[in-house]
Amino acid sequence: MPGTMIVDHPTTGKRPCGCGGGGAAPARHACQCDCVECRTACCTLECLVHPRFYCGQLLTDQDLSLLVDWIKQKTGLARLRDGWGVACGLDVTCGGSKEQPAAVTVTPGYAITCCGDDVVLCKPATFDLAPYCVPPRSPCENLGGGAPAPALPEAIVVIGGTEWRRSQITAVDLYVQYREKLDDPQPATSRGGCHTSAHCEYGRIEESYALCAKITEPCDPPGDPAQAWSDEYAKGIAELRRLLDPLPKSPAEAAQRLAGWLDKHPPQQFCFLGKTVCDPKFTAHPDPQPGAPAPAALTAADDPILREWFFTTWFWIAQDWRNAYFRRACPECRDDDGVPLARIILANATPDGASLCRVLAIDPYPPHRRPMHLDRAPAGKQQVNLAEHVWELHATAASTLTAKGLRIARVGELKAGQEGVLAIPPLADVGSPPDGAWVAIFTKADPCTLSRVATVVPWVNPELLKLTGTGIAAIDAVA
Repeated sequence: MPGTMIVDHPTTGKRPCGCGGGGAAPARHACQCDCVECRTACCTLECLVHPRFYCGQLLTDQDLSLLVDWIKQKTGLARLRDGWGVACGLDVTCGGSKEQPAAVTVTPGYAITCCGDDVVLCKPATFDLAPYCVPPRSPCENLGGGAPAPALPEAIVVIGGTEWRRSQITAVDLYVQYREKLDDPQPATSRGGCHTSAHCEYGRIEESYALCAKITEPCDPPGDPAQAWSDEYAKGIAELRRLLDPLPKSPAEAAQRLAGWLDKHPPQQFCFLGKTVCDPKFTAHPDPQPGAPAPAALTAADDPILREWFFTTWFWIAQDWRNAYFRRACPECRDDDGVPLARIILANATPDGASLCRVLAIDPYPPHRRPMHLDRAPAGKQQVNLAEHVWELHATAASTLTAKGLRIARVGELKAGQEGVLAIPPLADVGSPPDGAWVAIFTKADPCTLSRVATVVPWVNPELLKLTGTGIAAIDAVA
C-alpha cells in the first residue's frame, strides 16, 4: 500500500490535517502530532514486559496489545546490535515530468529507523518538492517603502557547468519515516466493560512510511563527529589540568581544589576518591592507602610528599573522568527526522531570473544518506578510535591492538611529569605510515596492582616531550 507523502510549507512546516483523527494511528515513538514538516522521533531504551498467560485467565485487548508491543520493542533492539539506516533500495532518482518538474522518485527498499522500526516501500513512490522552492523576489516588493537596501554580492554555485546565484536554488534533505495507520474498520459486536460509546473499531494497523523534506544549505560542510568528540575531550582535559597549576601551598588547599572537581563530577568507578580527598593520608607511597598512618602536617608546595599525593590523586580523578567519557552509552534518538536518503538541489528560477521550480541534482551519498551501520566511537578519515582500550588490562589491549594492525612502539608506566600525554585523544592514524601505524602504551597499576592501559596514543618520540614549569609534560609534535 502507498505511504504518506508529506508536502509542507517550507516556512511554517504546517499542513492541513486532523491531528489524532481521520483514522491515523501515531507512530509509537512520535514526539508530537503528525502535523509538522518532518515529525521528530524520540526514543530511549524501554523496559521489556510481556504478558503471562495462565489457565482460566480472562484475556482482554490490553493483554493482546501488550504482546504485540513487546514483540515490537524486542525486535527494535536489533538497532543497537546491527545498526540502523538504509538496508537496501530506497534510491532517489530524477522523477520529474512536465506536470511535476520538481518531483523525485524513491525506489522500493527497506530501512530501519533510529528507533528500530522497519520501513518498507514495496513500490516506487513519487515526491513533489515544488512547495519547497523559494520564489524569486518581485521587483515591486519595495515599491513605496523607500529606497531598497543595496544588493550584496551573492554566492555562486556551479552545477553541471552552469552558474547559479544562491537565491536561485534551494537545497532540501529528503528523509523516510515510520508511520502507522489504522485500517479495516469493523463493528464491535460486544462492548462488555469497555468505557466507550463507539460501535466501530479499526481491526488492523498498517505499518507504513512517510517521505518528508527539510530545507538546508546546498554546500554546507558535513559535520565531523570525530572532531567534535576530540574537542569535547580536550575541553575536559584542559579543565582537569587547570587543577594542577599553580601547585597548592597546603594540604587543605590541595584537598579543597580536588574536592571542587568531585562536586561537579562525582566518581564513576573509583569510589574511594571521595574519602581520599576529604580525609587524605599523606604517605611516601605513590597510591593513597586507606588506613595508613598520617605523617606530620605538610605546609609547602615544594614538599615531595604533598606533591606526590596531589599528582597521584589527580591522576585517579582524571582517569575516572576519562573512563566515563570513553564508555559508549546506548544511543538515544533525539530530534531525529528519519532515515536520511539524499540531498536535492532545486532551481527556483532559470539563470536569467524567470520563475521555475525543478530538480537540478541529487546527492544520495553519505553524509546526506545513511547506509545501515552501528554508531561507533567517532574517528576521522583513515583513523581508528582506541578509546575502548583505555583502562583495559595491558596484556589484553596489546594483543587486540596488534590484531588491528597497529604496531606498539613502546610500553611504559605513566610517571609524574608525563600527565600531558593524557591530553592526546586516543585516535591512531592508520593511513599515513607505510609500515603500519605505531602507538605508545602508557600503563598504570590499578588498586589490585594489575597493569592497566592509562592511555594509548600515536607514537611520539620521547625527545619531543618537554617539561613545563609545573612539571607537566607537553607534546609539541607527534612523529
